[in-house]
Amino acid sequence: MKVAMPRLVHHGAESRVVTQVEFGGECHQWWVGVPRAYEGLLDLGMGPWVPVATLVAAAVGEDLTIEGTVSPKQLRGATHAAVLCNDWWRWRSPNIEATSTEQPFAPGHGTGLLFTRGIDSTATLIESMRGIGPRVTHLLSVADLEPNHSPSVAAMVLLDTKRAAASVGLPLIAMTTNLRTEVERFVNWERSFGTVLISTALALGPLLETLLISSTLNDKYRKPHGSTPELDEGWSTDRTKVLTTQRTLSRNDKVALVGSEPNLARQIKICWAGNQRRNCGRCTKCLMTMSALVVDGGEAALETFEAALSAEAIRRLVPATLAADDLIAALPGDAPHYEVLWPSNMESLLDRIAPLRPDLAEAWFDYRARGLYGQRAGLADSAALDITRGRVDLGIARGWGGHARPLTVAAAMRQQLCATNVETERPLRWSIAQRVAHGPSQIASLLSERWGRGAVMLLDAITPGLPPHAVQRLLNASTMRCWWSDAPYLEGVPLLEAISHGCVPLQITTDDRAAQLRGELGPTVGALVIGLAEIERGYPDAEQLQRCHQAAVQLVVTGSRERDQALAVRA
Repeated sequence: MKVAMPRLVHHGAESRVVTQVEFGGECHQWWVGVPRAYEGLLDLGMGPWVPVATLVAAAVGEDLTIEGTVSPKQLRGATHAAVLCNDWWRWRSPNIEATSTEQPFAPGHGTGLLFTRGIDSTATLIESMRGIGPRVTHLLSVADLEPNHSPSVAAMVLLDTKRAAASVGLPLIAMTTNLRTEVERFVNWERSFGTVLISTALALGPLLETLLISSTLNDKYRKPHGSTPELDEGWSTDRTKVLTTQRTLSRNDKVALVGSEPNLARQIKICWAGNQRRNCGRCTKCLMTMSALVVDGGEAALETFEAALSAEAIRRLVPATLAADDLIAALPGDAPHYEVLWPSNMESLLDRIAPLRPDLAEAWFDYRARGLYGQRAGLADSAALDITRGRVDLGIARGWGGHARPLTVAAAMRQQLCATNVETERPLRWSIAQRVAHGPSQIASLLSERWGRGAVMLLDAITPGLPPHAVQRLLNASTMRCWWSDAPYLEGVPLLEAISHGCVPLQITTDDRAAQLRGELGPTVGALVIGLAEIERGYPDAEQLQRCHQAAVQLVVTGSRERDQALAVRA
């Protein structure tokens, strides 16, 4: 990839800085525009282009050549960002070729805040107004980032943002760019949004001594993401320092802060789901935000939502999912794993909302359960519990034997699994948690008769099941987790659920299938599968239970390590 020296172009009422980018045998024009009044503050150097070019080069696997001079600080940040992308997403770290010298210029004196009228940036603005953190002198708005907005709606949204800026006595600089369109061809928005926003704002480098970007995730819940302090602050130049704000505040803290300033609360814009000027009040993000506002005294902000908050509206939601790969690792070529959209603030929010609006709390619990376990609360056939943070598998057979693909986990979970032990004196010898069918019902009867005290949770497709945490409590009280299976392989998800809760996993099937599967798995792992006739032999002793648990843990841990080694060799 090669990034050329930018040039200044007049386009209607705008002044644009434009650069030519060559990679993959194609030429692309990247540009950032500002009103003509700010033309003299545009950066005609390479600073604005280094962040997005580094991200795209890493994603497409090309080395990066930058014409012109790059600040030493930013070049170090770009190199570090490439390493982060390799660690997080297994992208290739590009070799970056650029001239790097200290640049003789006077820094700007402004402090710009990337301002969307969302909860995060509005909370940063409020803190600045109250003397907390850097004093904001300019608000920066970036248009052309919302693909759902028509030109007329985009113009109205910008007008509202200008009014919000005027209400607090700050100038708003309306910037435009094609960077989202260009970058999103290779990197999805969730992984690129912070870098795109910062690249755009750095075009005003001569104005800005400090550029503020509001944290999306606080430090407690940080994970690989398109906007983190490690990534964003590395794009700083010798002239402009990029600073992530409110790193220790939770989403609920920010909502409470916004709610305490009614003037700005009435002007928030958090919904980008459709082509509307205001917040729809019907999407997941809107309903989660409205629920938080109810708890934290933000009634003024509820005026900005077109629909009212209700339990019925929450129950109408189709649980949203986000692609994720940080816990359970899919083999190359697999369909991705997904996690239910459930921000870190929701657990504490529900604890606080339950006394005020129990109907909303119950609806949110049901929403999460439907996302994790199917359309009704409870445990579905192939759902992983919270040990996988809501991960659900998209129809791929996960397990061992037959044509199943091994279920692998990341290093952090491997350490947790190795630390688990079987507790043979738990209240329940065994438990079953499955959808109702002949097989589970049959083994429930046999186990009750032959193995003593146990518990059974059989859920049909009509009657709502118990909340997911009830299934977890069941496993925590059980020595063995048993399940019936017609599958020609040892099922991975219930096995992982069991060992993560200190249970011994045991798959029960027909005698013929059990014999065939044990022959395929070998004697050690094969002990995790039994036929109906073997129930008659009685409950396993403590030594047998320990051996089975250890075999299951080693099955997952060893397979996961082998997979990591294979990927390392391939890389």
